[in-house]
Amino acid sequence: MNIFCKIALLGILLYLFHGCQLMQQEENPYCTSGKLTIEVTGKKYNWYYRFAGLDQTLHTEDDIISKNEIHVPTYTSIELVFKSEDYLYFFKIPELEQAQIAVPDLTHVLNFQTYSSMSYTIKGDQLCGFSHTSLFGELVVEKPSKFILWLQNIASQKIDIHNEQETFYN
Repeated sequence: MNIFCKIALLGILLYLFHGCQLMQQEENPYCTSGKLTIEVTGKKYNWYYRFAGLDQTLHTEDDIISKNEIHVPTYTSIELVFKSEDYLYFFKIPELEQAQIAVPDLTHVLNFQTYSSMSYTIKGDQLCGFSHTSLFGELVVEKPSKFILWLQNIASQKIDIHNEQETFYN
């Protein structure tokens, strides 16, 4: 390999490394530690995702709750903490080869790392023998700026996990 090719290759590698660092450094007031913990609750045949608000503490007044759809920022360690308020639920993201179970009175954890922007299908099931399409959803990995806009939009909807109506779909 001649010297020109080596210099070009070195330049490309430096450019890619610098670009990845810039993407990782994009500011996110909801996740300043590089790790995002989200509480996932199965209830009445739905998934509820609880995000900490700007205080970065779960179960406070500024928590943000979404239903059946979850967005997360790129280049972030994600910790999903699973709970159930009624039945046994199964959660799976086939493309990431990730799965977990939600059981009443127990807590289970699923950790993974996000990288580039992408959407994944969430397949869920309430372990009763019926398929509940309300447990299917989407995991969206996006730039932190888009994630923040999504969280702000969800926060304005004020979903109350305790006053939601039951959804029974086959």
